Amino acid sequence: MCGRCIGGCSCEGGGGGGSGPAGPQGATGPQGATGPQGPNGGVGPQGATGPQGVTGSQGLTGSSGPQGATGPQGLTGPAGAPGANGANGTNGLNGADGLTATVSVGTVTTVASGNPAIITNSGTANAGIFNFTIPEGPQGTPGTNGTNGSNGFINVRINHAQSTHLAGVANLMTISNSGYGLIGLFNGPGVPALNDSFETIPFQIVPGTYELSIVVTRLSNRGLITWYLDSDVVPFGTTDLYLNGTDGVVLKVPGVVIPASVNNSHKLRAVVTKNVASSGYFIYMGEMWFK
Repeated sequence: MCGRCIGGCSCEGGGGGGSGPAGPQGATGPQGATGPQGPNGGVGPQGATGPQGVTGSQGLTGSSGPQGATGPQGLTGPAGAPGANGANGTNGLNGADGLTATVSVGTVTTVASGNPAIITNSGTANAGIFNFTIPEGPQGTPGTNGTNGSNGFINVRINHAQSTHLAGVANLMTISNSGYGLIGLFNGPGVPALNDSFETIPFQIVPGTYELSIVVTRLSNRGLITWYLDSDVVPFGTTDLYLNGTDGVVLKVPGVVIPASVNNSHKLRAVVTKNVASSGYFIYMGEMWFK
């Protein structure tokens, strides 16, 4: 061992002796000055997610945004239950009574065939007086001679315009063409046709049971006819011409029994009265027939 070396240095020219045991570590020397910072190392791997933190307090409400466009209309809901009935209103005041209208026939004039039929009112709107101008019909061609037959007929047709006034004050016959054929009216001074009587011209018809049909115009001032056959005192039916309105109709009396007579000739006789609803006794009638 070289006496000049401490801590394991080799001695020159040592002569071949081995190393001795290491001595004890000396005291730490003072820290040297900090060296320059080395370059940054690369990004390390992401660490595991930590636990969720506590929820913070709610922030302030922001201002309202602009209103959106209106959406489509929804379906109509079911109808509600009906409401309660309202109270009745008060009755209105009665109106003034209207004027009673009357209608009568004025003049009836026949003119040559080919002229137009004319109806004029020489009265007023509430009291009409109708004047008729009626053209003659064209002459028909002569018919062929019929074969001789017995004194018997069915489907007999007669017209009230040819009737004869028997009793009463309405003894003037006026005739008009109302669209239902010739219509006859007995009229005169006083109350028209009050309990008056008239009879038709004679007609021939074979015995049997028939239906009597009568063309009439009805109105609120019309009378009621009680019918008799010939001079019989028992009537066979009635015809009421009263109507709360106006029309032209064919009224019928069924079940008229026609007995045998000389030459099968008969007449219709009638007496005029009225029902309680009518305001008068006027009788407007046209053609009549048995069938």
